[in-house]
Amino acid sequence: MSARVVFVPGLEEEIFPGPYRQPYPGLILEGARLLYVSLSRARAACILSFAGSRVVHGQVAHHAASRFTNALGGPFTQRNGGLTAPEVAAIVADCAAL
Repeated sequence: MSARVVFVPGLEEEIFPGPYRQPYPGLILEGARLLYVSLSRARAACILSFAGSRVVHGQVAHHAASRFTNALGGPFTQRNGGLTAPEVAAIVADCAAL
């Protein structure tokens, strides 16, 4: 089996599951299944991320983490910016070594 790294960006409530799924419990479950499939397909690593704020239609919008992040149980590192160059280099090196 080959190594598989999965990246899941955008784990904010307004993106995933998103407002169009809110009124429909079946669509919320579908979102949970999509995340589960993403996690279960990762063989080597799974990198999850969410942004506390992002620019949407030219305006800064603040978002809460997706409801699904609570069920994951793992620690999230809070920061005010993206990954640093050394962090990116370490991830790339780790993925290349798989």
